[in-house]
Amino acid sequence: MDIEDLYHLFCVRLKRSHLIAFLVILIGLMAVTITLEAMIPEVLTQLATCGVYSVMSMCLLVLVCFEGIFRKSSLTISLVISGVVLSGILVSIALSESRSSMDQIHLVIYFISVTYTMLPVNKRTALGLGLTSSISHMVVAGIMANKFTKGLVKQLISNALIFMCTNFAGLYHKYLEDLAHRATFMHIRDCIESRIKLEHERQQQEQLLLSIMPVQLAVEMKNRMLQRHHSTESKSPTNKPGRRGAYGKFHDIFIKAHDNVSILYADIVNFTPLSAECTAPDLVRMLNELYSKFDKLAQEHDCFRIKILGDCYYCVSGLPVSRPQHAVNCVNMGLAMIEAIRTVREATGVNVDMRIGVHTGSVLSGVIGLKKWQYDIWSDDVILANHMESGGVPGKVHLSKSTLIHLNDTFAVTKGRGGERDDYIKEIGVETFLISPGNQSAQVCLNR
Repeated sequence: MDIEDLYHLFCVRLKRSHLIAFLVILIGLMAVTITLEAMIPEVLTQLATCGVYSVMSMCLLVLVCFEGIFRKSSLTISLVISGVVLSGILVSIALSESRSSMDQIHLVIYFISVTYTMLPVNKRTALGLGLTSSISHMVVAGIMANKFTKGLVKQLISNALIFMCTNFAGLYHKYLEDLAHRATFMHIRDCIESRIKLEHERQQQEQLLLSIMPVQLAVEMKNRMLQRHHSTESKSPTNKPGRRGAYGKFHDIFIKAHDNVSILYADIVNFTPLSAECTAPDLVRMLNELYSKFDKLAQEHDCFRIKILGDCYYCVSGLPVSRPQHAVNCVNMGLAMIEAIRTVREATGVNVDMRIGVHTGSVLSGVIGLKKWQYDIWSDDVILANHMESGGVPGKVHLSKSTLIHLNDTFAVTKGRGGERDDYIKEIGVETFLISPGNQSAQVCLNR
């Protein structure tokens, strides 16, 4: 539907109430006429005719009241109403015993005005209806006049001038009304379009916000900012925006502690040879596809991606919603990432692999930054999870003993000996283990 069709529907809805008012007034006038002249025998024919037209007008009023029908057939209904009203005026002239060229001219002038101001038709149709009404009255009145016939030609010329002035005034009103309606329509359209754009941008903003932080934290931040905005508006005018305390430039801190979560760090092994084999656009495209696959895997395994740092990807399971299977989720996530990197290895011929480190513990999570927000996690357990990755083995999941305890013998594991590959693990004396793809078993193999 183009803009002109929308404008036509807009005008039809505006004129519908006008047309209902016109029909109600018309039916009321005919009812008053029938009531006042019901006891006069000489006008029974006219009263019967008036009754018939009243019934027809009520039927048309019912059609107009049904918005769906009227919207689809507004032009047809308008033409039928014009025909009924005009024929009623002409029939009343024909039924009059003493006729002159001035009979019912006031009704014709009134109907011409109604045509331009109340009917939902365009200027061309309104002009055609106005001229038809004028010519029809002049022809019928001129032919059937039996009174004051001596100056009939002059009377008809006078009628023509009156009708011409009425049509000119109506057409001018229609022109100005059309300009006003178009301006109003465009203003409403721009407002609706702006509202739709704002809603679309708001949804995009929410999606962007939810892509960097959990939904619970995003909702809390939005509610806190709305409360602060409302409290600022309710302050007295003397509290000017420029008068803020020394810490006014900092936003609220949103930090929460989470226990029993599992942290996964993953790194692409042999990333440098891979970057040498690919052009920059191809490398970026490949990484985007790979990390998109990782994000999908994270969603499937109830993990929340925290950040991507170059070729390093890390996520966590168990926050913001606590999950009993957080350790199993992270291990399954790591195994799925190792499987996903195979497609890159097969496509490029470069011996790339994933080195995965998983550790279970407690973290602090929250948002830092004043304008450029960054959601992150902090704790000694996060540092250890990072070293679990750097001290891991390509193609295997390297996990700490605290993670193994939460696996409940779900996977077959071997000794990890992470302290031999990472000084930090050796320093704190953490016992580590390895899980290879396909080793999902209830047996724990520690003597290998």
